[in-house]
Amino acid sequence: MFANKNAVDDGVPFQVSNPDEPGMGHGKMGWLTYDTERFFSVAAERNKAVIGENVVRHLSVVQTGTVLEIGSGSGQHIAYLAKQLPQLKFKPTEYHGHPNPLAESQEAEKMLVSIRKTALEAEANNVLDAQVLDACELASWSGAGDGSLAAIICINVVHISPEAVLQGIVRGASKKLAAGGLLFFYGPWCVDGQISPESNVRFDCMLREKNPAFGIRDISSLARLCAEEGNLEVKERIFVDASNNYFLSVRKAG
Repeated sequence: MFANKNAVDDGVPFQVSNPDEPGMGHGKMGWLTYDTERFFSVAAERNKAVIGENVVRHLSVVQTGTVLEIGSGSGQHIAYLAKQLPQLKFKPTEYHGHPNPLAESQEAEKMLVSIRKTALEAEANNVLDAQVLDACELASWSGAGDGSLAAIICINVVHISPEAVLQGIVRGASKKLAAGGLLFFYGPWCVDGQISPESNVRFDCMLREKNPAFGIRDISSLARLCAEEGNLEVKERIFVDASNNYFLSVRKAG
């Protein structure tokens, strides 16, 4: 049976491998004790519906194409989205390492196995095989041709990565998205240097203490990066009160 938020909150046992601050402040996550090849995140289970609602709103009119997810983690998001949009194919990816210096180093191949198993259990048959991707090198990645992607999705990644990751995603989106394609972000963002609410200010401080290269990114910086590419524009920003996160959509011209 597929684990869900309520089941985990009600005490279904799972082992959290991060010994101090699990998931860089993203809450409970770890390897399920009843399936040690499956990684599970309570936060992903909780926020997949609001993310899905916004992604589906944009992509339900797209009849065919491939959607790339950067940093698929447990695979819960991509499996859920794939079920909501059966006409599209979804490509999950992950990368080596772990942003939390107190956590066990994340083996990409182990995470890819988890993503595959999550998609299989969800019967999301339109999820393609998971691959390793360094988002900094998206523009030159051989896993997707130039102009081939209908959309790119990036959930809770850029604030727990060096700024070069955000730059690489934008640069890659400029090349890999089809004309009119969309780049989606979900996570904490600030606006013109202002972080709110106070809980996000504390979160940003915690991130920077763990790694000075991390931190909540600015929507204005994203807009500037898009403008530098010449064919991308931030078209929408939605603040999600329940999580203090933003859902952002960026469109490629065409």
